[in-house]
Amino acid sequence: MKISDMLNILPDIGLTLTHGDGFCFGEPQADLTGVTVAFTASLDVIAAARSRGDNLLVIHERMFFPTSYSGAKLDRYLTERVNLPRLTALANGDITVLLLRYGPEGPYQRYAAEETLGFPHADAPDALYEVRPQPLRDFSLWVMKRFGTDRARLTGREDRVISRIAILNGGEGITRAPDCMTAYLMSGADLLICGETDEYPKWAALDCGMAMLEIGHTVFDDIGLRCLSESLAGALGGIGVSFHETQKPWRVFRAGEGDTDAV
Repeated sequence: MKISDMLNILPDIGLTLTHGDGFCFGEPQADLTGVTVAFTASLDVIAAARSRGDNLLVIHERMFFPTSYSGAKLDRYLTERVNLPRLTALANGDITVLLLRYGPEGPYQRYAAEETLGFPHADAPDALYEVRPQPLRDFSLWVMKRFGTDRARLTGREDRVISRIAILNGGEGITRAPDCMTAYLMSGADLLICGETDEYPKWAALDCGMAMLEIGHTVFDDIGLRCLSESLAGALGGIGVSFHETQKPWRVFRAGEGDTDAV
């Protein structure tokens, strides 16, 4: 099959292409040899795809820096230090890139988060999930364990009792997504679980009497992208599909600690 035939496969696994989704690099008319699914097209992801002989990279987050939503004119930065090595590696590996920016948000990411936490599926994105009343610290540690991460950023008193939870997809907690964050602030939740946020939303949450648990954008998105890769593998039959787990590009660093982590 051709790489372009992937667009006909996506509706079969519950994905609808929306604005911003589609091929963003390469030759869609080439024969498909294999698929790598990953958070974005960083150099390590491209190298992994090339090592397997995969010529289609399916990503969820934009691969160019600065990103288009920053307002930067991309044509000014294609030969810059970040983009040129990525584009060169993709070209040398004859790899085409398919960006699924918004399609996986509901059918994969939110479902995966709900399943990971054992929550029932909710149709409304700003729905509340009820848990037994418990200290914020205890519940946050449980969430981290379920997501498989040993570090997170917590906003709010650890001893406060929480029982109403809201889940923000991936990067919905950051300042540039004010409509998302505002909806959650109006939800009446005790705790907002998010992949990524920054200090402005945290101050807003505190002033609204809410706690926030930030587990990491890649940590949150990877669980949904893993499910997506499994669905693609089933739909493509004999064509190999691999999921590339993206590690957080940061670690908790405290004064007096040595460099014990890879990143």
